[in-house]
Amino acid sequence: MFNKILLPWYRDIIYNGIDISGSWFNEQKFQNLLKQECTFNIEQKAEKLCVTMSIIKISIDGTTETKIFKLKGYIKERFVLLQGENIDRKKIGIISFLLQVERDGCLLKGVDSWYDVGTSSIRSSETSLMRKN
Repeated sequence: MFNKILLPWYRDIIYNGIDISGSWFNEQKFQNLLKQECTFNIEQKAEKLCVTMSIIKISIDGTTETKIFKLKGYIKERFVLLQGENIDRKKIGIISFLLQVERDGCLLKGVDSWYDVGTSSIRSSETSLMRKN
């Protein structure tokens, strides 16, 4: 009872860091896609983060593919570390983020790394997320 109820309640009360909970958005363009839109819904309890990430891939011919990832991580000072995987256990999908809070708290900027199923390789790129609300 102490670890599941009282300790999280106490951490929420004494946590004085930035609140990044809410919706965040990212859009990227790749060679073989028209664009990829990502929406991040972040739930924050003190320094702990639970994230649902939806990826919509829109190809040049207009077809779309949607993937949903569950991520967990934490925020320390202004740095965010997230790791997660595809919720569809029949498909391979793993991703991680190292981000920092910038500006007035409306931008998360850093690097993501993921397994690219198309090329069967691990890739990384710079990324930034903008707060939606």
